[in-house]
Amino acid sequence: SSRQPVTITKTHLEKSFHKPLSDVADELGLCPTVVKRVCRRLGILKWPFKRPNVHESRSRDIDIGTDHTGSSEQMSLVRTNSSELRE
Repeated sequence: SSRQPVTITKTHLEKSFHKPLSDVADELGLCPTVVKRVCRRLGILKWPFKRPNVHESRSRDIDIGTDHTGSSEQMSLVRTNSSELRE
């Protein structure tokens, strides 16, 4: 079976920046390494998509204060402990 050539433009790639590189490669029928090479040739040095960091969202929940008692003492204690963890 002969494969058809794939034409990739910078504009096409930019429209897919919100997706993981591996998903875009699958859609194009290419491996991620080939897509990375094409990106470099088009001046895209790093794929901009980043997955949300689970640890950041957990610490954000702590900072916001998931304590439902309404106690400001407990809220400040939670914030103090979360800032100590980051150091």
